[in-house]
Formats: sequence, C-alpha cells, structure tokens
Amino acid sequence: MVHISSGGNVAEQKVSYSPGYQVHFAEAVKKGVEGLGVIAVGSITNGKQSNEIVAKGQADLVAAARSWLKNPAFALQAARDLGVKPKYASQYFAAQYV
Repeated sequence: MVHISSGGNVAEQKVSYSPGYQVHFAEAVKKGVEGLGVIAVGSITNGKQSNEIVAKGQADLVAAARSWLKNPAFALQAARDLGVKPKYASQYFAAQYV
C-alpha cells in the first residue's frame, strides 16, 4: 500500500487547494502500477467523497487527516453521509447521540 501525496512543503510551491486536489496523483499511480494498493489524500472532507473516490477506482483507500483533526467524529459523520448506522461498543453507547 502506497500513500500518494504531492508534498506541499516547499515555500515556493503554489498549491491550489480544492476538494480532492491530490486524488488525480493517486489515480495515475494506481493505473500505472498494476497490483499496487494506493491511498489517496488531498482535502477529502466527507464520506460521500471518500466513497466516490474508491468506487471510481481512483484509489483503494482514502486518508482524511485534516478532516479528522477538524472533526474527531469524522467517521460518525461519514457514516451518516452514507446512510450507514455505525455499531457502537457498549462503553460508547451514549456517543451515538452526539
């Protein structure tokens, strides 16, 4: 599995941020290297967007680090976006009402 990112850590680099702005890099690697598992990144902000990237075959997995930092309940929100009812561990029962 390879995590594909263009970096963005050089001051001179001009990054144009938009939803999924780096997904095309992951898609190119996935199409170019048969059998390689690919993780896409780049302003992946919700469950529907994540699901669409995988469903289109642009990547095998997605990473949404900044979305997790902004919203620690990102997985719950993604489940709601997709109409999935998550199963809670018994000790987190009350969390389903957040």
